Amino acid sequence: MRKLESYVRKYGTELGTKLHRQLQTKSGVSSAVSRTKKQIAAKLLGAEGGNARAKNLTPARRRAIAKQGAEARWSKRKETQ
Repeated sequence: MRKLESYVRKYGTELGTKLHRQLQTKSGVSSAVSRTKKQIAAKLLGAEGGNARAKNLTPARRRAIAKQGAEARWSKRKETQ
């Protein structure tokens, strides 16, 4: 099992600590060992993924993404009519 410091270095203080704690509890229970470290990490990182992405996007880029999504949704509606 990796040390806490390596998780903190790789994922940051808050997320690294959460991930290390989660892996420690899962490794002690035989029924939960079937979940791999990657699956646990993906679940923890995925929970914060959308919010982290939104923080890094500029308002203009968010607008462009929203416009593209709206056009895609409306084009599907027009094709089915």
